[in-house]
Amino acid sequence: MKYQVVKMGPEADGDRSRQLSAELHEDFAVLGLDPNEHLQELPADRVGEVDWKGTPVGAWFGGPDRTASPALATLLDNCTPVLPIVDDLTRYTQLVPDELLPVNGRQADDPRVRADVLRMLRLTRDRRQAFISYRRVDSSGVAGGLHDALTRRGYSVFLDTASVEAGAQFQDILWDRLADMDLLVLLDSPDALTSRWLLQELVQVNNLGLGVLQLVWPGRTPAAETHFSTHCSLRPTDFVNGDSGRTGLLTEDATRAIAALAEVVRIRSLGARRRRVTDELVTRLQDGRFRAAVQPVGPVTIADAGAAADDPPAAVAIPVVGLPDARGIQALEAELTRFWEVHEDRHPGHLAGLIQARNVRVVYDGLGVESGRAEHLVWLNDYLKLQTVHFDRAPALRGDPLGRWLGAIREGRES
Repeated sequence: MKYQVVKMGPEADGDRSRQLSAELHEDFAVLGLDPNEHLQELPADRVGEVDWKGTPVGAWFGGPDRTASPALATLLDNCTPVLPIVDDLTRYTQLVPDELLPVNGRQADDPRVRADVLRMLRLTRDRRQAFISYRRVDSSGVAGGLHDALTRRGYSVFLDTASVEAGAQFQDILWDRLADMDLLVLLDSPDALTSRWLLQELVQVNNLGLGVLQLVWPGRTPAAETHFSTHCSLRPTDFVNGDSGRTGLLTEDATRAIAALAEVVRIRSLGARRRRVTDELVTRLQDGRFRAAVQPVGPVTIADAGAAADDPPAAVAIPVVGLPDARGIQALEAELTRFWEVHEDRHPGHLAGLIQARNVRVVYDGLGVESGRAEHLVWLNDYLKLQTVHFDRAPALRGDPLGRWLGAIREGRES
């Protein structure tokens, strides 16, 4: 099964289409997928090759010819999402067919286009989440401006002055929010790293494998790095009237460039964080009794070490980035059902049996999760078919839920 994108419209062979292709190839590589093997871009006249059991999407590159193609009708009839892409949103009604007028389109130069296509392919999360880390006495103006700019671009932005309710345990909330972020924007202002809170945030971010977009003030050498830092050196001209002080603001051009870079860092961060969870699973299973198969399109299947290639798995793990919720788990259940369709003919009812035996789990990193949210996720397990389990960085001290689940699978297979 491949990730399929059907390109349609009068500009489907134009520069914008080629640019999107190049961006998707780059993003697939960052996410650990071989674009030559796992990505298939189809022209409109090859819509008959679409695999409807997968997650195909369409991209309509609009232009003066608003005539709907048969390919567009086919995709819409099959409830397939289509992203309209136009050069000028103010002329949207003149550039797309009537069938797409109710759909929210994107302007072609919007940096969110590539991320939207990945989201439609279910390769990134629906929500964009960013955490701005800064020192108030240095950069509160830039922090507030970026908060507003990223919010307008569809992000849910965490900013400590605006995002922590009165009376809440500040550090607990801070770590919990970091655990669920897509990226951290670090304002590396002159005295940023004299803040104890900011230094602690960077340690936590590094432990999580969270991507960092580090905005470096003019004249400074980047003072701190994580394994996943991307630097952006600011110039005096990037600030309104050259004011890079506490109340200074970034220009609109600088803000636009930072927002575009944030999309790239976010995609890299999501790929790295998913690999961390996957690597934890695979490492835990290297004991000779089981083998893990990381599916490029789907979950991690866990089979007995001596099982034949066509034997059904003993368990299924679904690695996720951030913290799961009921809506996300519902989407994962639907995706798992689609993934399993290729096995259902040979092993009818096996997936249902695995779920009933609690041998299918959504796996997430439990580092920093606030106790109330952790209790809520445990409570959800009593009501959802698809249950969650997390791993701890200090399993001997905290009980190691993932280890207990894997141990229960082993005991069940050996009894």
